[in-house]
Amino acid sequence: MSDLQIQLRSCYFPQGNTQSPTLIAQIYFPTDVDQLDQDDAYVLDRLILDFKLKLYAYKRLVNLSVVGHADYRGTEQYNDGLSERRATAVKRYLDRSLNKYRRYKSSLDSKGEQQARQTDLAADRRVDIYSSVRSRMRIPAIEITGKPPGEYSNEFDVRTWIGAGVALGPLAAQVLTIEIRNPNTRESVVYTYSGTGVGFSVNISVPSQWTRVPVGEWLKVGDFEGPGWVRTYGAVLVHTDLVFKGPVNKGRTSEPVKITLEGLDGVVGGSQDADGWWRRR
Repeated sequence: MSDLQIQLRSCYFPQGNTQSPTLIAQIYFPTDVDQLDQDDAYVLDRLILDFKLKLYAYKRLVNLSVVGHADYRGTEQYNDGLSERRATAVKRYLDRSLNKYRRYKSSLDSKGEQQARQTDLAADRRVDIYSSVRSRMRIPAIEITGKPPGEYSNEFDVRTWIGAGVALGPLAAQVLTIEIRNPNTRESVVYTYSGTGVGFSVNISVPSQWTRVPVGEWLKVGDFEGPGWVRTYGAVLVHTDLVFKGPVNKGRTSEPVKITLEGLDGVVGGSQDADGWWRRR
């Protein structure tokens, strides 16, 4: 297989790279491509999770510098644009999750073919990510690469079967049946929720079509069973928040997973359930 066909696996180095202690990730691309794939998303999600913790712990600015590259083929002008688009795709992915943190900052640079080597084209098609925060841990570097096992996904297809709820002040009850499907393996699990809570509402949930929902973490389709709650609000166009603590109990996530659905159900008022339970059927 030639370098024109090879795509190296993207890598995250939590403790820094042997090339540079500030180089923490390298995202690789196929020839003439500037879009991220599932492997890239997995590596960047691991980086984002670590830096969420750093942004809580550090009291100084944390800067991620994103630098795009291209191999030598093509005109200099084209390669400048290609490497910039690659860097932009990575920066946008990081910013979407980290921009809400006051001490987070990111910058973008494009090197085009300036650092390209004719001997390793696959290695030239990349984006480098540098961190202003150096690890103080003196342990061998860890290398995290995509791709996760196929049974894991960071987005799922969700649809409601049927449900109903009544809330009159301090007395409220909700029952809801949903189906969650892994879009990669097509494996699906049906969950039924039952819980009590407070509010003033009457609602009937009707069957819905599949909705693709990002969950922000890599989970199995069976990880959602466990405690949680449901919040329904709106009139005609209904918003329903489904909250799952099962992934926390299984050690998959540090916080409950929330899925928000919108649909044309019959609802008057709003209700907030106390902790109920999602049971796998």
